[in-house]
Amino acid sequence: FGTVRGSTERDVMVNSVAPVWDGNETWLVLGGAGLFGAFPLAYAVIIDALSIPLTLMLIGLIFRGVAFEFRFQATPSHRPFWDRAFFGGSLLATFSQGVVVGAVINGFTVSGRAFSGGMFDWLTPFSLFCGLGLCVAYALLGATWLVMKSEGALQQRMRSASRQLLVALLAVFAVISLWTPLAHPAIAARWFSLPNLYFLLPVPLLVILI
Repeated sequence: FGTVRGSTERDVMVNSVAPVWDGNETWLVLGGAGLFGAFPLAYAVIIDALSIPLTLMLIGLIFRGVAFEFRFQATPSHRPFWDRAFFGGSLLATFSQGVVVGAVINGFTVSGRAFSGGMFDWLTPFSLFCGLGLCVAYALLGATWLVMKSEGALQQRMRSASRQLLVALLAVFAVISLWTPLAHPAIAARWFSLPNLYFLLPVPLLVILI
């Protein structure tokens, strides 16, 4: 969205997700409620350990949701502001989600069934890279969506962008797949021990084929 300058093409992009917009936002409620109901201890630890990135994610989602609705009502002179708010909120929410995933992989310091680490334990090079990686993944998802939902010059540009983003995403997968076992011996032991290796080996091959 941020790479497209024409208001007409941006209208096409926004209108393509309008019918499913509200349903797409329910994942946050379902995910949080499901985690709390099924694993309350994990919920308590994660909320304490990741309060900052989760708050940033919520702020991004709020900006994105408000900008999405206000953009349709804004005057032409104000619409660029809401376009930037929509793009910025989406980028912040996506990056924060990736940081959360990276922090979960890194693990948390727990003592007495409660989080005992620091406020910024989540801030590591690995978690930041996961944030960037998820931005690439969502960009690919959006580009392929527009290939289906648009036509003409916009569709052609999105098709070209999809190829480039696919290569970038495969590179992200490769880096994370190597970084994770090297940084976490316990994960390496699980991945490369028998018989786990036989079950996990097809996963990267399927990713490449699909």
